[in-house]
Amino acid sequence: MSTRYCTRTHNINEATEFSAEIEQDLVNILQQQRKNISKSQTSAIKLLLLDSSSKELPMSRKIISSSKDSVFSSGCRDVKLEMQKPRANAAFVVLARNSEAEGVVSSMKSLERHFNQWFNYRWIFLNNEEFDDNFKSMVSEVSSGGVSFGYISPENWDIPDEKTDPIYFKAALDSQGDREIMYGPMGSYHKMCRFYSGYFFNHPLVQELDWYWRVEPYVEFYCDLTYDPFVAMQETGKKYGFTIAIKELYNTVPNLFRYTRAFINKYNIQLPDTWDFLSYQFDFYEGKNANHYVGVRSELDLWKILQDRVPMYHALDYLKQPGADREKLDQSNGQIRIFIMPLLVKF
Repeated sequence: MSTRYCTRTHNINEATEFSAEIEQDLVNILQQQRKNISKSQTSAIKLLLLDSSSKELPMSRKIISSSKDSVFSSGCRDVKLEMQKPRANAAFVVLARNSEAEGVVSSMKSLERHFNQWFNYRWIFLNNEEFDDNFKSMVSEVSSGGVSFGYISPENWDIPDEKTDPIYFKAALDSQGDREIMYGPMGSYHKMCRFYSGYFFNHPLVQELDWYWRVEPYVEFYCDLTYDPFVAMQETGKKYGFTIAIKELYNTVPNLFRYTRAFINKYNIQLPDTWDFLSYQFDFYEGKNANHYVGVRSELDLWKILQDRVPMYHALDYLKQPGADREKLDQSNGQIRIFIMPLLVKF
């Protein structure tokens, strides 16, 4: 595979000079109109025009800054020099099915072209089924750093509720499907999320690594990465890197932060500043509907109000009454359990 060099640089000085020229032009225009515009109005218009003009700049000419940290590298480095540096104990990790071979190869070709042709890191493929010969052959032809194939055991892949309580499991999936949550009704998607959330790092192949880069099928990279991000993270003390952060649909993980906070409190974990990035800080009784809870002074008061405000809660009591139409209620019992589950736990 031939060596390619990046063709685009992000010149911070050039972008700064360009912005300065825009600012000076705007100041000149505003000075001509100063007789009719107050000082405060001039500042406001100046900021507005600068903001509007900056949005028109191409990404290569925008100034990248952060109050928390800075990027590892702006522009391109000398690949020949970077290739001579030691490698980290790292690899790409891909979770895929045999049927996704084409999408996996597409991602591999893009990442090999823009990065791995110079650094030759290994590719690790994981599946809850054995990979077939066609998948192995296709990915092996593309990788410049070797390949490994791993099997995910049922204990680490399957969700226990699917077998122990299939009605509840199906109702939970159907509930997300009814609310049009993307991939919500797909059991395989929830298994994938569960595996990546708490089991993948215990896989024998991943245990061999100090660093990993998770890659999905049909991912395309547009810029050359001419330095080793694994080594850069190691040298700067980083633990986790990402390209984009999307807001979570909170109703898809209703218990996530409740259990996380309980774990934090139990072990008295001191939170770093990244916690503020991942979550909003809410006081317990505050919100737009706080007026409904003005008289709440204890957990018992809140529980009483919640019981009165959620009629479905009484459906379970109704099941216990003699002569109740149990057959009708049993048909929707799984859904009732989902709606009231957050109310049956202690705060």
